[in-house]
Amino acid sequence: MTNKDDKQHYLYTIIRWIIFIPTSILGGWVFYSILIFFNQHRYFFVVDISDNIFIAFSCAFLSGAITILIGAYLAPYFRKQVVMGYLIVTGLGALSMIFLDTYLKYSVMTNFEYASHVMGIFGMGWLLYSSEISKTKENSID
Repeated sequence: MTNKDDKQHYLYTIIRWIIFIPTSILGGWVFYSILIFFNQHRYFFVVDISDNIFIAFSCAFLSGAITILIGAYLAPYFRKQVVMGYLIVTGLGALSMIFLDTYLKYSVMTNFEYASHVMGIFGMGWLLYSSEISKTKENSID
């Protein structure tokens, strides 16, 4: 590769890393908003589920899973690093809510939705990381 190709490759990598975090967070938020919209409008469903707590927790869980999945999709060659980065940041955010008493400012429902969002991130992170580990084991020569 020439020097110009190297610069373009590094520029492409930097732009991808700058874009992937806001895009994945925005993607998770949009997915959550769409699910909540469908949840609040009864004419999409035969059964009334507008006040179902399970639906709210499921929406938060799925939006967390989609957030980390979009991040891993946008940076496929750095999937392990992306997953570990999201898990570390999410874990620190959860710990800061506990130790800084931030959870006291919000309602119980909001705290449980945040907890299910965190569980979605950790669940999808575990799936992505374990699939990467299994791919590494398959490709290694023992």
